[in-house]
Amino acid sequence: MRPDRACRTGVLACLAWLGATGGLVAQESVPALEAPPDSPPGDALRVSLADYLRRVLSGNIGAEVDRLTVDAAREEVVRAVAAFDPTLTASGSRGKLRANQFVATAVSAAFLQTTTGFHVNETNTMSLSGGLSQRFATGTEYSVNYTQSRTHSEFSSDLNPRFAPRAVLSLSQPLLAGLGAGQNKADLRLARNSRRSAVHDLEKSMAALLADAERRYWDLVLARENLEVKDQSLRLAEDLLEINRRKFEVGVAAELDVVTAEAGVASQREGIIIARNEVRGAEERLLALTLGPGVPFPEGAVLPTDPAELTEVPVDLARSLGRALSGRAELASALLAEDSARLTERKSRQAMLPSLNLTGSLTENGLGRGSGSSEESLESGRFHDWSVSLEFSMPWGLNAGKAAYRKGRVARRQAELRTATLRVSIEQEVRGAVRNLQAVRERVEATRAAVRLAGEKLRGEQKKFEAGLSTAYNVLQFQEDLADARSRETRAVVDYRLAVTALYQSEGSLLDHYREEMGIVAR
Repeated sequence: MRPDRACRTGVLACLAWLGATGGLVAQESVPALEAPPDSPPGDALRVSLADYLRRVLSGNIGAEVDRLTVDAAREEVVRAVAAFDPTLTASGSRGKLRANQFVATAVSAAFLQTTTGFHVNETNTMSLSGGLSQRFATGTEYSVNYTQSRTHSEFSSDLNPRFAPRAVLSLSQPLLAGLGAGQNKADLRLARNSRRSAVHDLEKSMAALLADAERRYWDLVLARENLEVKDQSLRLAEDLLEINRRKFEVGVAAELDVVTAEAGVASQREGIIIARNEVRGAEERLLALTLGPGVPFPEGAVLPTDPAELTEVPVDLARSLGRALSGRAELASALLAEDSARLTERKSRQAMLPSLNLTGSLTENGLGRGSGSSEESLESGRFHDWSVSLEFSMPWGLNAGKAAYRKGRVARRQAELRTATLRVSIEQEVRGAVRNLQAVRERVEATRAAVRLAGEKLRGEQKKFEAGLSTAYNVLQFQEDLADARSRETRAVVDYRLAVTALYQSEGSLLDHYREEMGIVAR
């Protein structure tokens, strides 16, 4: 037999043996990658993208912190509203006074005759009072107070005991500074803006969190895909080593070919070690977003169940820009900050006005030896007094008020410029997201073409090998090229899905997308 025919016969025998054990190629179609021997066990955590995102929303610590921020902002609104709540007051007192008092001939409270001179006079007092006051948004303040007092003295030429009820109604109205609902409700409007801004910040952080979670999910998918490719490469290198060893045994290959194949196997084993470490790192990054306080990392493997599939999304730059400028949470927060700056500026301008307050009070008095008679005296309305006053004050030069107004004007202008800058940034971000999505879509088509061409090259190389015009090394090399092409296609499809997510995020519609497509409500 001729040496070249013997060589081809030996190689064909090796390939036949490898084909019987699941080694190389089929003649009519390109084989799919096999599952690696270290596939996740049956008890691995299998999770879909939708289930994972729900786990993130329910268990993420940062999400809970953002929700608490909204709760705190809501309480600030309640506090601002409470500034106009009525205030109820009540008090009571009791006292005793013992004093050395000069007393002329008189009858004491015990109906004893006393002589002129100094005597110890004991006076007991007791009073109860209650009132209600309130401030209105117009700046008007009122207060209603009622007091009942009782005085009993050992020696007294007056009513003894003496009951003196007193009812007072007071009103105060600012006429310049502090006048009007616009100024007095400014703090309430600022608190409401802060609450709305906190809600928008929560929406932004939820969108960023879910986008990051989806990215980590697909990173794990790619890490596992890479591990499968590395395992396939290792098995192909081991196949080549076995072929070269058999060829060396029959004398058709040099020892250097065996050493080279052994070096290739060692190199692929290193790649397997690195790929396994990358898978575990991706699993831990995936799980980190779902762990609450004190929850340890699970030790088992994590197996994503959603395949990397391409879902076409129509691209319309004008529509995306319109959505972004009307739906971005950052822009809504910036507009609220601008409104708050205008409120602060208006409030500081009104604070420059001098203080001019009109106050008035009406007091009804009663007097009697007993509680009943004193109340009747009070209700008769015969004993009253009233007063009206006008109070004016103004800091000299109004320097503090003018400085506060100038500062508020600067803050308002800064807020307007920040909003304008944000609009430009948002438009740039949307344009970049649209452009990136289109580029990644082209990449998908290119990688698909590369997979198709790699398959054709492999089939052609198989035919050449069968005709004795190629080597087993070349066939195995083409098969590894096909595996790499498929990996790049998967990477492109994942990048397309992430580009779609980035586009939705730039539009401010990512949470709507998750709610409509997966039924996930982020709140």
